[in-house]
Amino acid sequence: MKKNRKHILPLIAMLFSLFLVCSCGKAEFRGLIPEGTAQNPMTMEEFKLIETKGGIIRTKVMSDFAVVESDTKKMRGKKITVLSYNPDGKFVSRLTSDTGIVYTDNNNMEAIGNVVLTGTNNTRLETAKLTWFFNTNRIFSDVPVVIYKGNNIMRGIGLEADVRMEDVSLKKVFTTVSNLNQLQEKKGKTKQ
Repeated sequence: MKKNRKHILPLIAMLFSLFLVCSCGKAEFRGLIPEGTAQNPMTMEEFKLIETKGGIIRTKVMSDFAVVESDTKKMRGKKITVLSYNPDGKFVSRLTSDTGIVYTDNNNMEAIGNVVLTGTNNTRLETAKLTWFFNTNRIFSDVPVVIYKGNNIMRGIGLEADVRMEDVSLKKVFTTVSNLNQLQEKKGKTKQ
């Protein structure tokens, strides 16, 4: 009987230690999983997902923290970065956001909070929320957006564009500044 106790005590201590280690860090994931969703989510730190086609990188998704909910087919993350590449593997755009949701059944994504998309064509998009449809490489937003391209600035509500930011359509345009330098020069002349 004493022999069995000697083997059981280390096992219990190991299980208790494993429980303590696994329960650490849960504060980082608070707010990522809405109440009443996934029963057994898988949590990860420094998550990286690389999608390839024919051995060529098409997309990289990175997150400081990620929670995978197998029952809802969602991956939620904090501090999201998405790098997009063309079919030849050449870098096309970079998206960052505070949080994001990737729908694992179709790879579509919602970027939420301080969303910034920059393209290689000197274009920058800023918004609070953006939806990226993976199969078509199109992005959509229904909230206020600001687009910077060279010296041009466009503000509006709602957007549809390709991830390269070459084919951009604003739903409601509020402000368009065609040449920021000229605008600043005109303001300077009227003050004199």
